[in-house]
Amino acid sequence: MSRKRKGKKILPVFSQSAKNYLDTRDHNVSNKIKRGQTVMTRDNYFYGSKDYDKLDKSGKPIAGNYRPAVVADTNELDEMGLIKQTRSEGGKAIKKGSNFKPFIEIRDNEGKPIKQGKKFILTSKRVSSKVIDSMMTDSITDKKTASENLKRLRRLKNRKKNPPPK
Repeated sequence: MSRKRKGKKILPVFSQSAKNYLDTRDHNVSNKIKRGQTVMTRDNYFYGSKDYDKLDKSGKPIAGNYRPAVVADTNELDEMGLIKQTRSEGGKAIKKGSNFKPFIEIRDNEGKPIKQGKKFILTSKRVSSKVIDSMMTDSITDKKTASENLKRLRRLKNRKKNPPPK
């Protein structure tokens, strides 16, 4: 990600595909689920974690651990794009003691779109719009994950309730 200096602030420079996403993110959104809402889930409910088990120091699986995730974006079908939060030092900082990984997830462990239900439980906690905007900026401008995240967001936004007639 390249940056430009403006006075003392350093501003990110977005790629054209990131600018296109930012211009259209207010279209095709859910009426029920808002950006910044927190979701509780487990790591093994995300796509690609079919055989994933968290292990303790003795090598036994840990049962019952939930991870918070933040709703980054939605579509008309109430499908969500989530950003996982983490306590590890490898994530990007949100605030003291809370970090996130700049990956946007749109599918569950069965390959289906992420929806509210038994696996993904909406909570009453919310993240401020300023923080979610910062998380999204980091996710779509990160060197390693930007192109994949933008593809996932496009896939999420292109699913609509009433597709146009052919």
